[in-house]
Amino acid sequence: MAMQGSGSISLAQIQTEHGGSNPISLNEYYKDAGYANFDGTGVPAFSPNNNIPTSGNIQFSDFLGSKGIITRTITSSTTNYNLRNDLVNSGLWNGSEAIAVHLVISSGIYVYGSANVAAITALLTTSSILSIHNSGTIRGKGGNRGAGGLVNPSPNNGSAGSTGYEAIALQNIAGVVIRNYGNIQGGGGGGGGGGGARLHGSYNGTDSEGEPECVGGDNYHGGLGGYGASYLSQTSAAAAGAPNYYQFVGGSNGPGGDGGAGGGYGAAGAAGQAGGATGCAASNGSGGAGGAAGKAIRHVGGVAAQTIAVTGTINGATA
Repeated sequence: MAMQGSGSISLAQIQTEHGGSNPISLNEYYKDAGYANFDGTGVPAFSPNNNIPTSGNIQFSDFLGSKGIITRTITSSTTNYNLRNDLVNSGLWNGSEAIAVHLVISSGIYVYGSANVAAITALLTTSSILSIHNSGTIRGKGGNRGAGGLVNPSPNNGSAGSTGYEAIALQNIAGVVIRNYGNIQGGGGGGGGGGGARLHGSYNGTDSEGEPECVGGDNYHGGLGGYGASYLSQTSAAAAGAPNYYQFVGGSNGPGGDGGAGGGYGAAGAAGQAGGATGCAASNGSGGAGGAAGKAIRHVGGVAAQTIAVTGTINGATA
């Protein structure tokens, strides 16, 4: 809630808006030198506080129309956290004015993207600033595995693994500063499916009339790709790709393409292998591409500046 835009104000009103403990004085309320200094305390440097100096002469009228910090703390594990919805639904923000938000993720807490969205989505306004203090684990959902290519009526290509999802998605923010004492990890990409292999071992023989004919051969389906890290749950590891397999029950695997491995946190999945059948009638499907890595931090658009002040463990791209 912003301070009044005109009239006289008291030191007590400034304290209510901007914090601080008694005894207080006006020279405790200089503005931060820049957004990168924003750590959830003090007077944040953003547009509603433009009249407040960073040093030197300071007076009560400088605080007319100024705004303090909104702090939200996640203290229990959750999925698909939307900062904008939380602020609006809690009556802390009207959804349109510039705000300074300090988001805290407590130690031992998981914030996980269980659906096809980021674990944390922060859509604010282009004049707002955001501080993220993470002591837990923020983890995007991994990508699904690609299907293996089958062989009937012809060898099919393996399908691509799915893309992993980002841990944090940012949009319309003047400046964000991140202090990561835990983990920020994009989901792993899914492994690509292996290609099918048809009529392996076919050879040049003769038909019933004694004419040359290409005969024989076995068929092998491509293997499934592996799941990307955190596809099945917030803690699931990347899975290996499955081997190719014989068309009929009881047969062993052979020249069909094996599935590609799923990617680890913030890593791409591996491509599936192509089929490798040989013989006069052999044909092969190609392996599916591995899914792209999920980003640790994704800039959807309108993010003017970002500072990672404390790195911690980050897996995946950060913009």
